[in-house]
Amino acid sequence: MRTLLLTTLLVACNGDDGDVTPVRAPCEQLREHLIDLRLADVSPKIDKAAHREALRGAFGETFFSTCSQMSEDGRACALSATTLSDATACGPTEAK
Repeated sequence: MRTLLLTTLLVACNGDDGDVTPVRAPCEQLREHLIDLRLADVSPKIDKAAHREALRGAFGETFFSTCSQMSEDGRACALSATTLSDATACGPTEAK
């Protein structure tokens, strides 16, 4: 179920490859938060560091391109989310 939510967020964040420099740091913060949410319920027997690196790779540059198109409110919404479902609900162009 969590994989589906993460995949949904990644698909929702799929956009063109525009300039991401101005929001790279906030997008890195968002990526790390989403990874933390994804790994929150992983068994302690699982190598979280390896999973974290794999997830960073899965996000790729496309995530940064789309994140740069998100509104500040959308990024703030996703950063304050405590579940992947809540983060996904923020959407790539949140304007609440």
